[in-house]
Amino acid sequence: MAQKRTPGFNPNKFSLKSTAKGGAKARTESPAKTRKDSAAKLRADAAEEKAKKKTPGAGVKKSATAKPEKKKYTKRPLTAAEKAAKLADRKAVRALLREKPEKVEKPRKEKKVRAVTVKESPIEVVEPARRKSASGLNTFQRAATAARLADDRKAVDILLLDVRGLCNFADVFVICTATNRIQLNAIAENVAMGLKKAGEKTPLQDGHRNANWSVLDFGDVIVHVMSSEARTFYRLEKLWGDAKELNWQEILMTMPKAANS
Repeated sequence: MAQKRTPGFNPNKFSLKSTAKGGAKARTESPAKTRKDSAAKLRADAAEEKAKKKTPGAGVKKSATAKPEKKKYTKRPLTAAEKAAKLADRKAVRALLREKPEKVEKPRKEKKVRAVTVKESPIEVVEPARRKSASGLNTFQRAATAARLADDRKAVDILLLDVRGLCNFADVFVICTATNRIQLNAIAENVAMGLKKAGEKTPLQDGHRNANWSVLDFGDVIVHVMSSEARTFYRLEKLWGDAKELNWQEILMTMPKAANS
């Protein structure tokens, strides 16, 4: 009957082997024991080295030809006079470092003045009312044309004010009233488009579609299209009370028919 073997067990591991000399059989040591012996030896060596370090020179033999150790140099303590002199030197150096060098002003270069000769030219003085634009209309004629274009869209209380000498940014104001915002926008658009067809430049316009006051700036002529509430509140007629009122219908009668159409 075959012998059963336990798993992981080698029966030949601890078998008897003949020695090299007499052939006597001896049982080999187990690996666990060898590991313990080597660990014990290592611990003993470490303890020995540690003991040597604690007692320096225990394991070192002194040679006969060893050079004597040099003595360390120690500074001689300074006397009171030397300390005072050293302190005075430091103070002198600090005083020198604090002193700022004097600024030397450089001589400024004289600028050469160029002689400029101005040619005198005669200046033509033109009255604002007689000044003509690209359309061939003077200031009053353009203001009257703007009033007629506002009247075409049923504007109310159309008024022309001559503000020359009273205002530095315009010569004539055209003021009119619209009954509602839709009519206000229609009047402003009709005035801008009508004068543009006549040859004028596109005016600078201030006031959006939902505003109560729209301003058209043609340079020397400014058109104010206002709602009844805004006109009552701001009262431009009283603000420019010294201005002379102009009859725009009479001005239109003096204009040529081509420009009036």
